[in-house]
Amino acid sequence: MNRWYTDIFIIVIVVALLAVVNYPETGYAIQVTMRLNTATNPDTLMPHHTVQVRGEAVGEITPAVTWDDGTGINLVNVGGDYWQATFEMTPGSTLKYKFWTGFDAANGTLFWTGWEGPINPADPVSSDDNRWFIAGNNDTTVVLQFYHGNDSRRDQYWRPYEEKPDSFAVYFRVNMAAQMETHEFDATADGPVQVQGGAPLDPDDGWNTPVILTQEAGSIDNGSFFSGVGYIANADLTPGAWQNFKFTFMKNGSEVWETTDNRYFQYLAAKDTTIHWSYFNNQKPSGGNIVTANLIWQINTNGLKKLGLFDRNLGDKLVIDGAKAWSVYNDGPESGIQMEYQPLLGLWVGQESFVKAPGATMEYKAVIAWDASRVDSLSPNYIPGLNLDPLYYWEAPATFGTGNRIYSFTTATDQMMPGDHGFEYQFFNGFPEAGVIETPIAVTFNIDMTPATAEETNPSNPLFRPGVDTVSVQLLDCLLPLTQGQGIYDSAPIILDDPDGNLVYTGTMNLTPPAPYDVAFRVNYTSESGTIQNGGGNSKGRSYYQYVHPTQITADGAITWPATYSLALLQWTDTDLTVEDAPNMWTPAAVNAGNTTTMRQFALDQNYPNPFNPETTIHYQLAEKSHVKIAVYNIVGQLVNTLVNGNQDQGSHSIQWNGKDVRGNNVPSGIYFTRMTAGSFEQVHKMTLLR
Repeated sequence: MNRWYTDIFIIVIVVALLAVVNYPETGYAIQVTMRLNTATNPDTLMPHHTVQVRGEAVGEITPAVTWDDGTGINLVNVGGDYWQATFEMTPGSTLKYKFWTGFDAANGTLFWTGWEGPINPADPVSSDDNRWFIAGNNDTTVVLQFYHGNDSRRDQYWRPYEEKPDSFAVYFRVNMAAQMETHEFDATADGPVQVQGGAPLDPDDGWNTPVILTQEAGSIDNGSFFSGVGYIANADLTPGAWQNFKFTFMKNGSEVWETTDNRYFQYLAAKDTTIHWSYFNNQKPSGGNIVTANLIWQINTNGLKKLGLFDRNLGDKLVIDGAKAWSVYNDGPESGIQMEYQPLLGLWVGQESFVKAPGATMEYKAVIAWDASRVDSLSPNYIPGLNLDPLYYWEAPATFGTGNRIYSFTTATDQMMPGDHGFEYQFFNGFPEAGVIETPIAVTFNIDMTPATAEETNPSNPLFRPGVDTVSVQLLDCLLPLTQGQGIYDSAPIILDDPDGNLVYTGTMNLTPPAPYDVAFRVNYTSESGTIQNGGGNSKGRSYYQYVHPTQITADGAITWPATYSLALLQWTDTDLTVEDAPNMWTPAAVNAGNTTTMRQFALDQNYPNPFNPETTIHYQLAEKSHVKIAVYNIVGQLVNTLVNGNQDQGSHSIQWNGKDVRGNNVPSGIYFTRMTAGSFEQVHKMTLLR
């Protein structure tokens, strides 16, 4: 064979091999992976619901595709809004299709009963407003597609955000249906709805660079969905970083924040992503099961008065902030829920009407609005260290670990805010009069810094260097520094030492009476990059909380405090700081040498039955012969009837109330209060009369 024939033979062989490689024999199939993002579905689609590819194919496709619910291609949720399915097609086959979504295979979502709106296909073909795919010769993962949930025309590979080369998009979405149902949020008057978070969404980590969300016209429940895009600069992102955020909205010029714990997600890669939608405050609409409820607050300020930090006669007053909106800081105390002092109850009382679904939560705090004379150094009312502007103090209640108070609504039309320490009412800051220390005392702090030295237990900060860095305690969230003449938020740090080299740092603060028995603080340590302080946030554990315990409580309520007290050893931690339970200051006990002995005591028991109609029994106990007064008051503190008013012997007693006032008239259904006084003892219980 000559050279020319040899060359021709080689060419023929090569062409034949190429034909084998590029033109598969009949029956050969490729794997097609279809991906869908449902963040743009106008209904409340969840990961456990149904997403399908429905359509028709020319050529072979397995499973077979139809336009009805008998289709064999079901997408599986792979996290959040992302769905995926893999199926087989022969090369050159075509698929005309749309995505269909439903709560199951028979019940479609809101728009067009689960079907998408009209689509411009990526290929120049007549697709009858459907999507289009042509199978190639190799396994293929189709470009991510977004569900099209309205009747406008969209391109097949459209995006609900702009793709930017120097940053990436995070698509947020929230459902406001519950708040729209209860008229807490009016889409025509309130807003904007926002996302606020820390770094990297806000490079300064200040939670004050909001992402504005816009209402999705045509979404479920009259446009209950709001969505928007935050753009993160590539330079500001560290893969693996966590993002904390919450949804908020503006109402009457004030921000309304979710009362849930912080929401969060992790940046696994610098690529555009969507965060699966949430109900605002995790609250679902009730479907009409809402209640108009009158909420009632009762607050005791005797402990503050005994500390010299509050006196209504000087113009100091209380308001409730956060229940309607966090507005007092910017708009003044008149914007909060107003509290009035009721002398007969000895309590501040306030009430407000809300329309809520049972189970909905509300976050709030009581606020002191001090009189202006409190910061006048020439006034007898002057409080040294009260360097606040404006002159308000939001409680950081011990009973909630210095976090905001949270209340869950019930089905009742009258609802009382839960009390503190087993009482029917709250104490401002969770601080009772019994917690006032009236003798000098030296209090020692004890902090184990070992966890701060290891990456496993301190991954977010420069590690603590024993022998190099210094440690101190900063009083925060309690009234203790103010009683010592120091700034309420900028008191002098208490330096701690480690004389034994065992990483347990100790330091002592000498307190001048009167002083509170509760101590809230955070721990600082120095580092190469500056001072590190643990704690923070709005939830329980934002500060450490500990208590000085009394030495003795006698039957007549007298309390003895130690001259020195060492707080329990705490371990350093970055967040979720330890919160100690308050000691029982009302059960007479001798606690010398670690022994507790219960003595005879004064007590007012809860009435029974409760609720009642028309009569209820009130049991009470006297530790000694005393002058006893038991009276019934209405919700605004007006005297309704006096049941007992005279001397009685020590022991157990009872009295009935028949639901009548002092004139013998039946009183209406509602909430009433039983108040018992016997010597220095005083207690109040709530009663509910249902006629």
